[in-house]
Amino acid sequence: MDPDRTIARLAARRHGLITRDDALAAGLSASALRRRVAAGRLERVAPGVLWVPGSPRTWRQHVLAGVLASGPSAAASHLTAAHLLGLEGCPRPVGRPHVSVVRPARGAPGPARIHRTGRRSPGDVALVDAIPTTGVERTLLDLAADAPPSLVEAAVDGALRDGLTSMARLRGRIERDGGRGVAGSALLRSLLGLGVRPESWLERRALRVLRAAGLPDPELQREVADADGLIGRVDLAFAGGRVIVELAGHRTHATRRQRQTDHERANRLALEGVVVLQFTYEDVVERPAHVVALVRRAIATAAA
Repeated sequence: MDPDRTIARLAARRHGLITRDDALAAGLSASALRRRVAAGRLERVAPGVLWVPGSPRTWRQHVLAGVLASGPSAAASHLTAAHLLGLEGCPRPVGRPHVSVVRPARGAPGPARIHRTGRRSPGDVALVDAIPTTGVERTLLDLAADAPPSLVEAAVDGALRDGLTSMARLRGRIERDGGRGVAGSALLRSLLGLGVRPESWLERRALRVLRAAGLPDPELQREVADADGLIGRVDLAFAGGRVIVELAGHRTHATRRQRQTDHERANRLALEGVVVLQFTYEDVVERPAHVVALVRRAIATAAA
């Protein structure tokens, strides 16, 4: 097969890039490769990485060049991976792309900002638009090591909301790879509320809204009972349990039976003198000031 056609097909799938090894595997000799570079038919853009002139210059090509130049274990990581994965609040980074390599690989110092890791778990790397990229859980842990907490918080919230990951998967990642001394693990643990364990994205979002407004931390997943026995677990409890906040997410409060259970529980709590405030996804996301005002008023009334 014609080496140039093979190279062109490969480059078309990889943002106009091939490696020196690709060219040799396609059938070019080292001298033939040098002649093509000298003639301008191929252009070196990074150590061992060649660009096929005529293909567009893009940011993703720039990232892939850094990855290809950094060795077989390399993958886009940190803020670069977060942007590739579409994580909320993660802008396209400028300058050299962030690339992680598995020790003892060194990586080329020029085209990328190299981060070294001791190991990777299965599924840690996937192709995103032909670019080897760290997965969502690994990226969030890496991001927490050197990005502002507000950016990490937005990325975590967005990933949970959009179903890119789950609390269980993030907890598993931290327990497996985020031990003491691992950069980023402390921040990620704090953002996830490990030990407190809100049970849904909506609870986490409500907690953020209420904390940002200066309200006291509630008790999470409190069990409440009356003379007839256990009523159930409530989402957020303030003022020693005299004010209850329930978050009505679409998936967990969608059926008639679920709504009937919610109403029965609210009625039993009301008979015990408990104020029950119920908020929807739209309340928390679109009207956070309304949520804060009602909770603040209920707490003040309970304390009077």
